[in-house]
Amino acid sequence: MLFEKGYRVTGIDINPADCIWTRENGVESFWLNMMDLQFPNESFDAVCTSHTQEHGHVPWMQILELFAVLKPNGLMLFVVPPYKEDDMGFNRPGGIHESHSMCLTENQWTSILIRLGFEVVSERLCGDPIVSGHNAMLLRRQEFEETFPNCRSL
Repeated sequence: MLFEKGYRVTGIDINPADCIWTRENGVESFWLNMMDLQFPNESFDAVCTSHTQEHGHVPWMQILELFAVLKPNGLMLFVVPPYKEDDMGFNRPGGIHESHSMCLTENQWTSILIRLGFEVVSERLCGDPIVSGHNAMLLRRQEFEETFPNCRSL
């Protein structure tokens, strides 16, 4: 959608076939693991991560990588499935969706994001998670502090 509006868009995916499809549709795309994005620090004005974080094994490392490549005051749209107790293909307490590595509540995600240097600008941009199937937050990357010069060095 952003590409169609004239913005420069860079995609990443862990699935090489998806990268090929994305390139064939005109968008620059890289086959990368989210825990090693291989872009210089402060490369992007905005980042969108949608239904990816729950598939990783170390969410704080993935989020630190996103923090690192995002410019100060840059925006991140963060979308994850809701924590639900039913069996509709989302995270559930009795076990997790077959491809999800973790079950985190909205408050747990928010806590991680704030502790790692993001400010919540807006929550639930995409509507009710029960109806829409996801939680969405718009976040702003805070400035580095002198005591936190490079989040990738943690």
